[in-house]
Amino acid sequence: HLAGADRNGAKVLPTILMSHAPLDLIVIMLGANDMKPWIHGNPVAAKQGMQRLIDIVRGHDYPFEWLAPQILLVAPPAVTRTDNAEFKEMFAGGDEASKRLAPQYSALAD
Repeated sequence: HLAGADRNGAKVLPTILMSHAPLDLIVIMLGANDMKPWIHGNPVAAKQGMQRLIDIVRGHDYPFEWLAPQILLVAPPAVTRTDNAEFKEMFAGGDEASKRLAPQYSALAD
């Protein structure tokens, strides 16, 4: 478990951009864990989170006149139904919601 780690991508992304610069491409996949019912996530909220990360990448103050990297948006695979009791409860309802992530991200990429 990573409870001691900061898993907020918006907070750590600027540090990652600087420590790995210069970058040609950044791949961002977001949304699978957001489909957990106790997080109250949904595809529209995930799209808003993805837009925030895109804005951070594009608006970052890159040194040495480096350009912002290209961005590849990736929707996670759809959550599938399972007989595993723990995962079944953990992602209850997430199977249908997760299928709507790719169209939301596609709208951002267009």
